[in-house]
Amino acid sequence: MMSSGLPENCIRGIYTDAFTPEGPISLHVFNFQNPGRTDDWLEASINWEDDADAIQFTLDQERVAGQKQFHGAVLLARVAIDTLRDKLDAGDVLAYERQTKPDNPYHGNILLKAHVSKPFMTMVKAGLAMACTSI
Repeated sequence: MMSSGLPENCIRGIYTDAFTPEGPISLHVFNFQNPGRTDDWLEASINWEDDADAIQFTLDQERVAGQKQFHGAVLLARVAIDTLRDKLDAGDVLAYERQTKPDNPYHGNILLKAHVSKPFMTMVKAGLAMACTSI
């Protein structure tokens, strides 16, 4: 699932105002879901920063015509995901992928196995949130 051919950064769109007064983003930015997957992975949707247009593409995405999908976005370095995976010894439960869609060539996911404990999931979400930079 993970490929070294992926860009250095990914972009996570934010649906609501998720920035805390103290600076870091809230944990709920990385809520993992299973939208019909059959492989025991939960996903947090991202866009890969393939080129200079990826950030604006992400910010311009619409939920419905004329209505922006995201309130904002954050940037996350791929190496930060790799580092977190190593620190948590989570090589078999934390991953990422490219999953292009007809209307989104940048699309991918950060993946977390569905069977992980809630405290472990919270550590992953916190690690990801702490590693983000705002756009």
